[in-house]
Amino acid sequence: MKRLFLLLCASGILCAFSAEMPVCAADTEQKCGDSITWELDGDTLYLAGTGATDCGILQPITLPPVPLTAETVDAWGNAKWADISDKIRHIVIGDGITCVDHMAFCFLPCLESVTFPDTLEQIGALAFGGCQNLHTLVNVPETASISGQAFSFDTALVNAEKPFLIINDCRLIAYGGTDETDISVPEQVTSIGESVFGGHTELRTVQIPESIRQIGKGAFSGCSGLAEIAIPKGVTGIEAAAFADCSSLAAVHLPETITKICERAFDGCTALQVIEIPSAVQSIGDDAFQSNPWISACGDYVVLGDGILYRFQGRQKIVPLPDAVKSINKDALSGNKIFEIQIPEAVTEIQTGAIQCSHAVIAGSKGSAAEIYAVENKLQFRDINAAASQGIDLTINCEKDGWYFGNSGDYFGGEYFLTDADRQRLKDFGRDTQGVDKAWEGSCVGLALTAILMKNGVFQPSELQDDAKTLSDVEPTDAVRSFINYYQCTQGFDGTTTGMSDYQKIYDMSLHLPNVKHGESPYLLCFDCAGGGSHGVAAYGLESGEWTYSGKEYDRRILVWDSNFPGRMNDGSCLYFDSLTLDYCIPAYGVHVAEGASDNTAGLVSARNDLNALNAYPYQFPDDKPGDVNLDGSVTVADAVLLCKHLSTEAQLTGRALRLADLSTNLEVDAADLTLLKRLLLL
Repeated sequence: MKRLFLLLCASGILCAFSAEMPVCAADTEQKCGDSITWELDGDTLYLAGTGATDCGILQPITLPPVPLTAETVDAWGNAKWADISDKIRHIVIGDGITCVDHMAFCFLPCLESVTFPDTLEQIGALAFGGCQNLHTLVNVPETASISGQAFSFDTALVNAEKPFLIINDCRLIAYGGTDETDISVPEQVTSIGESVFGGHTELRTVQIPESIRQIGKGAFSGCSGLAEIAIPKGVTGIEAAAFADCSSLAAVHLPETITKICERAFDGCTALQVIEIPSAVQSIGDDAFQSNPWISACGDYVVLGDGILYRFQGRQKIVPLPDAVKSINKDALSGNKIFEIQIPEAVTEIQTGAIQCSHAVIAGSKGSAAEIYAVENKLQFRDINAAASQGIDLTINCEKDGWYFGNSGDYFGGEYFLTDADRQRLKDFGRDTQGVDKAWEGSCVGLALTAILMKNGVFQPSELQDDAKTLSDVEPTDAVRSFINYYQCTQGFDGTTTGMSDYQKIYDMSLHLPNVKHGESPYLLCFDCAGGGSHGVAAYGLESGEWTYSGKEYDRRILVWDSNFPGRMNDGSCLYFDSLTLDYCIPAYGVHVAEGASDNTAGLVSARNDLNALNAYPYQFPDDKPGDVNLDGSVTVADAVLLCKHLSTEAQLTGRALRLADLSTNLEVDAADLTLLKRLLLL
């Protein structure tokens, strides 16, 4: 029976029965279920007991397509009743029996009537199928679930002359029309049963009366000729697969009374263009509108019924959900190109599997459905109401916080100059200095990086030139050129954005650059240029506005200090991007990138603001002595006392002193550094 059940599922004939029921042959015990027995008394088969019958076909067979065709009927038989099939004219199912299983009494050639008990809850697929002389059904309970094709090819019950099989005076459970293209469901019918019209490809129009209150699962499934349908206002739900695979269905008219649309309700309706989902709809099942062309006309956000986000189909990488959204359906958001989904507090329900974006950040309010979903699904959550961090303003002032001489061969000469000490230090760190010995090609990265380190207080301008108060005061001496080129040569290590796409880098910067004014470091931003070569700048801020370059509009720009334009901020050097799609450009260097565009030129290489990475090989001046906190040229107890005062906030170390106090070289000064200093004094 297990294999038979699988075959039933494969053919599209479904019923909620256990696949593990044992098959019981006609034997001396006369059983047809764990707790059911049968007895043939004359021409009447009596069943007694409780639970579900198990008297389907003994030998596994391959079922014919749905619906059955006349040519397939003769190939069928029921092995369970083979020896007595010509004797059974009546079946009486006793009280206590709740379910008649799949094909339990199919193709009994002499069967004329079946009497059902009040306890009956289900009648399986083809349970009485092919019983061509069956003409009477007695006491079918009004609430019993009748599976599709339970009475298929029962020509005495339903045929071309009386195509509608109606029980309880109101339930339409079978349709036997063959050539009709236009039909009207009888006025007394209040419910259309499961798969009643399923597979009737000849139907073009069906008039459904106002008396209808329920349309069963798969009721019109596979009616490939059906072009339009109007559901009366008494119906409250569209059941599973009710109109699935109606490939010619172009228009559906739903009443305002509809509150639910079940799974696959209109799946495969590839011509459906006209449908309006009532505002009362509160639930939509999986794949309810799969392959429906009208969905593509709904724009980026397909919001249906009472605020249900059924699908997001835009190309945005930052997805702010509309305020009208109250719930998010399964599979509504998918794709690894989405970096962030902003979910409003009005959303109170997010179905399991609603967000299929493994790398997306869920942005929302603390304690909201968004945070709960993120935690349960192990997704990163961002509190969109979080207060800004506190710290000193590290925004770069282009007039004083950058080098005045910039990235020019007039200042750097024709080669990469390094002092012997700096060259040796690079070699000690394992850095390849071979490139230093060839012609100078630019020190933009060194210039940008040192400006960032200076702004972070890692170095002070006075350490390079005694009377310098700002970086723009420093002259390009040999020592200064070596200092800049030293940091030019330190690049090439793994940065914090290694492996990220261009768009991920921009997304990361968009989150962190606003915090530069609150103490977060500016970024070292490197990119390839359209004309060849690469360039590095210091990115320090984010602005909103309206800009247009090469016909593309942008609403955000990343502010930069560019060593090719010293002393000022150059508009063309900024990185402009669309806040939703993250398409971007850097006009001065011919960089233009949009996802899927054929004319993309150059693009981002890296974006880093982690000081541990940027200052991977900290620069030291020849007279530096780690631990010389008071800068007197020696390491003594006085340095430990000053460090204690710094840690207790009685004194504040800055610049070079702060760097020399960082004995652990982790870019932080803490109690661990005091311990290391004490150990140094004991040596």
